[in-house]
Amino acid sequence: METEGVASRRDRTGEDGSLMACLVSIVGFSGCVLWVQCGAFMPVSPFAAVLGSEGALIARLASLVGLAAGLAAAGAQGRFACLRRASGIGGVGLAVVPFAAWAAGAVRGEAFPACWLVGGVALGWSQSALLACWVGYFGLAEERYTRLSVAFSACSGTLLFAGASNLSSPALGLAAVAAAVPLSAAGALFLAGRAPKARRDGAEAGPALSFFSARSAVSAGVQAAAFGFAATVLLDQGVGAILAGCASGAVGAMPCLLGRASDARAGFAAAPAQRWALPLLVVVLLLLPRGGTFSRLACCCLAVAAWSCCIADGLVRSAAASAELSLQPVGTAALCLLPGQVGFLAGAAACAGLGALSAASGVETASAVLAALAVGAAAWYGFDDATARGRLAGLLARREGEAARRRDEEKRGARFEARYRGLMERHRLSPREREVFALLARGRNAEYISERLVITPSTAKSHIYHIYQKMEIGSQQNLIDAVEEYERGLSDTADEAAAVHAPPS
Repeated sequence: METEGVASRRDRTGEDGSLMACLVSIVGFSGCVLWVQCGAFMPVSPFAAVLGSEGALIARLASLVGLAAGLAAAGAQGRFACLRRASGIGGVGLAVVPFAAWAAGAVRGEAFPACWLVGGVALGWSQSALLACWVGYFGLAEERYTRLSVAFSACSGTLLFAGASNLSSPALGLAAVAAAVPLSAAGALFLAGRAPKARRDGAEAGPALSFFSARSAVSAGVQAAAFGFAATVLLDQGVGAILAGCASGAVGAMPCLLGRASDARAGFAAAPAQRWALPLLVVVLLLLPRGGTFSRLACCCLAVAAWSCCIADGLVRSAAASAELSLQPVGTAALCLLPGQVGFLAGAAACAGLGALSAASGVETASAVLAALAVGAAAWYGFDDATARGRLAGLLARREGEAARRRDEEKRGARFEARYRGLMERHRLSPREREVFALLARGRNAEYISERLVITPSTAKSHIYHIYQKMEIGSQQNLIDAVEEYERGLSDTADEAAAVHAPPS
């Protein structure tokens, strides 16, 4: 009965409790969505009561700069270190800076643009660190659960943002945001720590790859710039319009539920998202300057929904590729999100800098220019992902070659074990010491042994020292000599046996 109960529970939740982990990730990733929206929709966030309208706009641009810089750092570093507790908590710990900087300005009762900038950049960088923690976990989870987590977290995170922004006291809203960030980070680190060690080690050892070539990155960046432009136009239309934009962003993330688990090799491309986004984007840009307030609001909300869909799709596909191809999830996701984030920042900065928020002619001119640039960049790109696919094919070919070499080494090791078992048993070597002994006998050093057996260099040296002690030798050359002497003994024994059993002449 107990065995049947365990089996039934595994059928409901997955072999490693994936469904329960999915529920936890929805709750935790909602905090990440809340924190990101505090930067993207700063004028209606709880911080707006402290910063004022001008400070909120400046801090928003600064947070976009910090987020792009954080993603660039994660992609350049290309390591899985964001899942180690010290690194993850340290990056997310920068979330304290905007609270402190902006509270200091509020206490003084004066406008401090430097505080706005510093706090905004720190907020954006902490957003990238929190996002890195979550994409690191998603790179270890099953794709179907990642889709559920991303889609439903977008909705629940938006509800949390709307609730925190509309509390009667701004202090309560700030307290809610301050509590959500560390809880979200703790959830990501906890879930990642529950993943099998072999999967974590494989992710840490793998490379970080991007969907983008130079041309596809430019095309994606230009499209994102148009999205950033439209999202910034939305900020001038009042609190209700901005909250409608938040809701449209949540709706835009839902289509990722419609996707199915697919071959990551086929999904390793930048073209699919850009193909459907381009015509929609051109329509939005051409209609944005025309019509009344409602028409402009509809265009802006549609742009926000499309941008949210692109982000959700990028997160899911990069996580699926990381899980299936053993890529570094943090570095891969950062490289895949970076072109769009840089473009979004450029579009938002251009909109604010040109004064397009209040000038209809500025909106019309900028929209026409962005539409032309988006079409031109897409034509230059040509939706050709041959470069990215070639990069992936090269990686898979190298891995296949390495796997073949490992198989050859394992066969040689098995033959060595069978031939020299007597020598190793004579010196009472442990199973791990026998593996080290076989590599030492072929002339390998401690560094190679540590990489080959996936152990630390100090552990490899410790095994070597114990082998030398048991064999009463002092160097690797002495060990090789002992092996050769044993080999000669085997040959002599074989010759004697052959002579004994030879037929009389």
